[in-house]
Amino acid sequence: MDRGHSRLYPFDPDSGRLPEIAAPGALLSGAGRGVVTLIVTPDVIRSSWSPTAAVAIAQAWSDQGYRVVLFDLSLTNPVLHEALGLPNAVGIVDLVLREASISSVAQQAGTTEFQFVSVGPPVEDPTEVTLSDEWSTFVEEVAHAEATLLFYVPANLPGMDALVAHSSATLLLAGDPSEAEWVAQSFALDDVLGLVEDQGEAQSPDGSLEVLPKSGLDELSFLTPEPTEPAEPAEAGGMGEIEPMTETSELVPEWAEAESEPEPKPKLIPWRPVLMGTIVGLGALFLWQMLFVPSNDVPLPVPATDLETPVSAEPSTPEPQQAYSLALAAYQTAQSAGRRAQTMAQRRPDLLFIVAPVRVAGRVYHRVLAGPAEDSLGGERLRSSLAETLAGDDDARWIVRPTPLAFDFGRFESAEAAEGRVAEIGNAGIGAYVFEVAGTRAPEFRVYAGAYQSPAEAEVMREALAAAFGSVPTLWPRMGRYEP
Repeated sequence: MDRGHSRLYPFDPDSGRLPEIAAPGALLSGAGRGVVTLIVTPDVIRSSWSPTAAVAIAQAWSDQGYRVVLFDLSLTNPVLHEALGLPNAVGIVDLVLREASISSVAQQAGTTEFQFVSVGPPVEDPTEVTLSDEWSTFVEEVAHAEATLLFYVPANLPGMDALVAHSSATLLLAGDPSEAEWVAQSFALDDVLGLVEDQGEAQSPDGSLEVLPKSGLDELSFLTPEPTEPAEPAEAGGMGEIEPMTETSELVPEWAEAESEPEPKPKLIPWRPVLMGTIVGLGALFLWQMLFVPSNDVPLPVPATDLETPVSAEPSTPEPQQAYSLALAAYQTAQSAGRRAQTMAQRRPDLLFIVAPVRVAGRVYHRVLAGPAEDSLGGERLRSSLAETLAGDDDARWIVRPTPLAFDFGRFESAEAAEGRVAEIGNAGIGAYVFEVAGTRAPEFRVYAGAYQSPAEAEVMREALAAAFGSVPTLWPRMGRYEP
């Protein structure tokens, strides 16, 4: 795969040296402050190398004069606290879901320049955190503070797409180039930059990503550092000394400089109402628009002979929204993805397998999605079920994705009529499927195409529908049940 600047470097956390390309000044603009997400590929999630590497990176950054806060977002299986020798006390779960303050969750890791936020109590449904309105607003607010935030995130964490979208930069922690390539395709990373376990030089099977040799590689020492300044020093009166974390010290306001009239000791009390107001006024509105407000596209006209008279009565009970899918793989051709989906459907006729084209880093990929699932826990149950069927596949590479939206081709009174419409759509090269919707008199059947998290993600399918039919049906929440 042709990418702009694909670079992977071998890294031994115990060597005391870090490739300079992984320094904050190289990853971030300006003074090297913002949000950097460490994406941990499945092949090293369960190894000791990835948490040790994350701690070494954070330590190197703090030794270079940066304020660093390392967040452990391995929400279902906390690991970084063990690498640091610290307790998994109150942490990010309490911060996002229980309105804990920064000062109550941050722990000092060695020096005052290096702070750590543990997971806290593990959660069964990680999307409670990753897709939280408060979390998103928190990231936006703290990204402007006088610090560098480093997030340690497993690549297969449900809802991780939202965290990547809020990052200023990403850095992969991978075991081999093929794993790095998979992550790059899955999370729309154009310039692939990462560190791999120091196992000698290697190359991906297709030659698209190679591990660069150590020879000639600039490195930063972090075991015996010399005092240095950040890439751009803070303005006068900016950073100052960070005091050790106490129950009364306020981390975020202490870092941030007010643009007009900074106060000697800012308090967290005004920040929380502003955060909550932002959540209510912007975060909730944005999420509502993304998930529930239909687009302004003109519904696809359907010949009268194709569509039976729709039933006007509303369902007697609320229908479930099928908001999640399990992404099994991504292919560069629709034919390859279609064959995989067809093969899976033959092996597991009780499940729905569809192909959803997306644009990743300027190139179109065709995701094979299994489902449907009402929530991320349902997606995890799909993973367990399919892992038994596909014993030879690495289920850690499957990603539970939010896919609440699909293009709605309308309701039909019979399954036969709906399947007939699916066949017609298929003749135009578009894959469609049917959900059963409970009605007051009799079941109804809704025809959908695609499964997406947002209108932007659905753009490739939108273009295909416009080319095939001249107009585009409404992008709408997927409601109903899949009945094979």
